[in-house]
Amino acid sequence: MTVAKTSDNASGVLACLRKSDGSKAWEDSSSYAWSSPVCVYNKDGSGKVLYCNSTGDIRLLDGKTGKQEDVLFVSEGVIEASPAVYDNYAVVGTRDCKIWGIRLQ
Repeated sequence: MTVAKTSDNASGVLACLRKSDGSKAWEDSSSYAWSSPVCVYNKDGSGKVLYCNSTGDIRLLDGKTGKQEDVLFVSEGVIEASPAVYDNYAVVGTRDCKIWGIRLQ
């Protein structure tokens, strides 16, 4: 779950909660995000979390640990849209009126 404007107006976190008891498994701090994260899975069953934030970054995290695996800067403006994922592609629209297609590996 993304939480906007945590410690100040520009900050936010993505928190991963355990289904069993609702406790926090891990947290990723960056600029705030209004969009929803998307979970993507490899053929071996390992999961990744993809989400966009207010500084134009698309972030990819390990689903179990929250460790940042990659960051792609795509926009000078806020990314408000949630990414859509199909097969090994992610698509997201940005506030600067662009649509990005990103091949996931």
